Amino acid sequence: MMKKVYIFNEERGQKLLNSIYTLNVIKYLKKKLYIYIMETYQNSIRDKNSPEAGTCYNTNYNNFYEGLNYQIKDTFFFSFIIQFLLVSLMYYHVGSGKYWKVLFLASLAGLIAAIIEHSSIAFICQKSQRSHHYKVVTFFIEEFFWIFNEYSIPYLNLIKMETFSQINSNKTVKYLIFALFIPFSLIRLYNGYDRMMMGYLQTEKSTSTHGLAFGVIAVADIICTICIFHSVTFSGVDDPLNNVDLFSFIKKSSYTILIMVDIVSIILSVLYIISTFFPSNTALSSSITLFHCLKSEFLLILTTDALILKYEVNNNSIICLSNSSFASSIDLTRKSRSNCYSIEIRTSVIDNNIKSINDTSSQYNRFSNFSGKDNISQLKRYSYLHSKDNTSQIKSYSTLSIVDSITNLNKNINEKEEETHYSNFNKYSNEKEGATQ
Repeated sequence: MMKKVYIFNEERGQKLLNSIYTLNVIKYLKKKLYIYIMETYQNSIRDKNSPEAGTCYNTNYNNFYEGLNYQIKDTFFFSFIIQFLLVSLMYYHVGSGKYWKVLFLASLAGLIAAIIEHSSIAFICQKSQRSHHYKVVTFFIEEFFWIFNEYSIPYLNLIKMETFSQINSNKTVKYLIFALFIPFSLIRLYNGYDRMMMGYLQTEKSTSTHGLAFGVIAVADIICTICIFHSVTFSGVDDPLNNVDLFSFIKKSSYTILIMVDIVSIILSVLYIISTFFPSNTALSSSITLFHCLKSEFLLILTTDALILKYEVNNNSIICLSNSSFASSIDLTRKSRSNCYSIEIRTSVIDNNIKSINDTSSQYNRFSNFSGKDNISQLKRYSYLHSKDNTSQIKSYSTLSIVDSITNLNKNINEKEEETHYSNFNKYSNEKEGATQ
């Protein structure tokens, strides 16, 4: 039987090698393409354990208690704890009025929101929950507290604006600030809903929504700042007591805080929006963290500023009372050292005004015996005692009141000194009346 013999020449062998090489290249390309597709697919599927999610990556807590303790060391969490403690301490000892109440409630809302968020992270990031992916409803609930906490800054600036302005044309600005609250709330609630559905914090829409929300706050802050500048600079708000040091301190303090808040809000908004176009830029993300940490302490900064303002007012103000019926009996003499006014009694004319003085004193006692934190707010904002050399009439029952509608700073300012003035005055009056009889 004849066997078939295959003769391989050089041309046929070269074709075979080429075909084998081609097959290897195809296999290699197919492998690379498969790896690329899988990596792209894995990157497109983000969950709570992904590093981009910023939730459970590199945590692996054994239990909820351990996770909560580790979460406390997070700057965003601990800052709200210490902020609430300090604001509460200052509010309890020296705070009163609408401004202080808003500071206290806003710090409380921030603490509650931080506790809800980090407690949720501590729970879903346990080892036992690592493979469980579900909706986190608490991420949506916490947004209501974040809304109140963050938008309290424009509202506090609105209170400042109403305080510094002497005119009643603030309704337009007030309605505008309240109107901006609506889009801010909707943006924050949408962010919370997206987080709830995805089950983690750093969603694809979270960065852009944060940028828009901070942009709305920046607009509201800038509106209040411009109105305050206009009111103080162009509306004739001046210091009638010529207490330049105190009044300049008030303006400098308020201006500095307002400008800082505006700048930080604008920078945060811009950084968040830009980072959506450059998600891989780590410099942008680190810058956002820096300014976000600063923004989380705004309430503590405003509270400290109000406390310093109270200290300055206590050291530079004195309550002065007078009445046109006995203006001729009292000289208001300028104290060069303390920048206040003192009362001098002229005995040459007091004999003829005993009855009028006693009546005025009783009226003053009824006027000055306010009780409670909020009663002092009934006094007119910026009601000063005006003293002019060519005027014989002095406004009655006027009081030096520096931004009392913000903090009710002069609730107990120099009450002892005031009582001393009038006790000595009444004592002298009674002695003169007895001598006359």
